[in-house]
Amino acid sequence: MATVKHTLFDSFSYTGEWWLPEKPEDKVSGEVSFSEEGIKLKLVGSFYGPGGFGTMRKEDIILGFTTDGKKITLVDSFGGQSVSFPGMAAANMTSNRLFIGEWFSSEDELLFSSMSLNCPYLEEWLVVNPITTGYDLEEQAIKEFRAKYAPLEPLEGRIENIDASFRTGCAFSTKSDARMLSWEYASFFKFIPDSIQPFSWHMDVYSDFTNLLTLFIGEPVYARQVRLRKAEEPNDDIIDVFFRQGAEATRESVHPHDMLVTLPQIRDNLADVLDAWFAKKEVLEPVYNLFFAVDYSPRMYLDVKLLFYAHALESFHREVEKGYYYGEEEWPSVQDDLNSRIPNGLPEDFRARLVSQIKYANEYSLRKRLYEIYDSLGEDLKRLFTDEPEAFIESVVKTRNYLVHHSPEDKAFVLRRRPLHVAVQKLKILIIFLLLKELGIDESLITTSVSNNRYYSDLFS
Repeated sequence: MATVKHTLFDSFSYTGEWWLPEKPEDKVSGEVSFSEEGIKLKLVGSFYGPGGFGTMRKEDIILGFTTDGKKITLVDSFGGQSVSFPGMAAANMTSNRLFIGEWFSSEDELLFSSMSLNCPYLEEWLVVNPITTGYDLEEQAIKEFRAKYAPLEPLEGRIENIDASFRTGCAFSTKSDARMLSWEYASFFKFIPDSIQPFSWHMDVYSDFTNLLTLFIGEPVYARQVRLRKAEEPNDDIIDVFFRQGAEATRESVHPHDMLVTLPQIRDNLADVLDAWFAKKEVLEPVYNLFFAVDYSPRMYLDVKLLFYAHALESFHREVEKGYYYGEEEWPSVQDDLNSRIPNGLPEDFRARLVSQIKYANEYSLRKRLYEIYDSLGEDLKRLFTDEPEAFIESVVKTRNYLVHHSPEDKAFVLRRRPLHVAVQKLKILIIFLLLKELGIDESLITTSVSNNRYYSDLFS
């Protein structure tokens, strides 16, 4: 796989001619640009003629051909046109997707046989470096310096839940001049569905996989490159897709020692881990969404993080353990009995509120769910997590209750500053542990990774 010039973190632009699929003869000159602000198309002219001024337009597809010979497809575009003082028409459009390498006449044609992802930290997560170096010294000076690039043996496997296979790969590039030699490689994770799938399928896989890497690595993971193929033929063109990710600033690199789970730790059962991650999304999607919403929002206030994590733990316990006082067969009669005991003559809205509260009264409280989750931990993780579970759980519950209900009786127990930070981090670790355990990762590995991780070790000192 050849390297490409641009990534999803770059800003770039192309000039060329642009047209609508149904009007290929009406070409308009202009420039498309990509940056963190999105995809912008500036046209010198108009697709719509004199009657289109001052109105907003939406186009499913806009096609382009750049001055350096690239085929471009813009998807889901909207904007308007105007006229300058001399009478020259112009238009500005904003697009949600930019495909480089192929023309598609409709969104129905956005069908692909594979997707390859390169992400920040992926090379570190794989741990093994395909570039090795060495040198010989003679009288404290380098006599010979050696460098070797040996492509890594690809990892392959099946993800049954999404009817696809995966394969790792590597791209290598080099540049040099009279004074410099530079080598660079990029690792890719490729997903190949059993049958050609629409673009939305590939984007779902991209989102789910980067979330999994975020869980393993401990840093928000975005895509650096997303590359698609229409067919798996050797000479089939690669199509690069660009879209706005809203990416926060990412670190240059993350050392494997700072990650919670690296590839070598799960290499032998990688396929099973991936399959479990995709399979459990159907049930645990609310937990995924709440957890990763915090990871991808580093500026979120601590008290809001606590609310999100508490809700995520509540959702996890509800989906996995259920947590009901009465079984499905018993509860309806109990519920009817409780409703029948509501006094007559109450205001209608107050009665409706009581009925609503009774409806959910069969579910365990957050407090009871947290106690059950804590009791499910192994002894080593319990000791690592806290030696005062009652105090910790009560402080979390009362802080959550105050933040949601502003209950005066809980105000004195609200966590703030350093204690709030510690509680938020411990709730995060608890969710990480539960999710990793759902993937079949051994509890002792998780306990060791957390206790040895420098970002969490101060929580347990």
